[in-house]
Amino acid sequence: MAVPIYICGSGVSGKTLLIYGFMHVFEEAGYKVRYFKPVSRALDKVGPGKWVDDDVIAFKELFMKEFEYDDVSPIVIRDRFFEYGEESKELHKLIKDAYEKISSDADIVFIEGYASPKTLASINLSGIDICKLLNAKMLFMVREGYDKDIDKAIIWYKEVAESGVATLGLIINSVPIHLWDRLNTFVKDFLYSKGIKLYGMLPDKEEFMAPTLLDIAAALDAEVLCCDDQLERFVGDILVGAMRPSSALKWLRTSRNPLVVTGGDRTELLLTILESGVAGIILTGNLYPAIKVIERAKDKNIPLLLVQPDTYTTINKLHKIHGRVTSSSLRKKKDMIVNMIRENIDVKELMQDVLG
Repeated sequence: MAVPIYICGSGVSGKTLLIYGFMHVFEEAGYKVRYFKPVSRALDKVGPGKWVDDDVIAFKELFMKEFEYDDVSPIVIRDRFFEYGEESKELHKLIKDAYEKISSDADIVFIEGYASPKTLASINLSGIDICKLLNAKMLFMVREGYDKDIDKAIIWYKEVAESGVATLGLIINSVPIHLWDRLNTFVKDFLYSKGIKLYGMLPDKEEFMAPTLLDIAAALDAEVLCCDDQLERFVGDILVGAMRPSSALKWLRTSRNPLVVTGGDRTELLLTILESGVAGIILTGNLYPAIKVIERAKDKNIPLLLVQPDTYTTINKLHKIHGRVTSSSLRKKKDMIVNMIRENIDVKELMQDVLG
């Protein structure tokens, strides 16, 4: 019988990337693993009236091609979900049936949580509800590790333990370097005094959560004007090109691997930006650039992506892309994620607690 592990973490905490890394680590140790997301928020349309979470699309392609989307994630919600509260028994059966199908030949099933342990409790689909339904253990994850983040994890842990659900420990992601020593000494002991085990921490690494240009091009339905062989680059800062060309270089030197968003008709600014070695440029308003801009971009190996919306709309869409994953970005990040887990998380102890 498979052992289900529910990963709990709100916001862009890195749950999906952690699960992806754990699946490879446990697989390499000889275990057969599966991914399950009982409740997901639909983001991508895969057919007429069919919406699917991007995490589900990625994991199905990478690990579970033989299953249907509804097997990997049986419940998909949008902005309005209170109506589901009237169907909780039927929904629980859907989750149970889908879980039994995907777990039938597995040793371990990693379950990605929707958010905090009590999110969706109003319709009986919270993390606590799911863990009770599937007899799963809950593993906690927070981001950065400031005291407010740790405080949240302690509250979660207490709520879950008091509910009767089996609890595992905590993993902290995206830890800034200045917090590392304190977390690994005083805070680790503080957590232990509360009965919470800290399995490890992952350092703040830009590429860990960053999207690739390929992810961005797909999400924006962009036309790639040049350098489509450079789309696996990671994107750091997202900047709006709204300055004079004379100010652009000073502005760009303070940015990390930036993606610049600006109109395609700003020829002099674009030529200046291309000299700075940016990750890529998004041209908004469906405005094609001058030929000399495209030729210079080719010389510099800098992709140009053309989109129809204006700059403001494009920037809003880009902020929503951060933290989303695709199968291609996961493949590109595989070695980095697995190595970070092996170097910074006590995998042996986690495996013992999971299987014990």
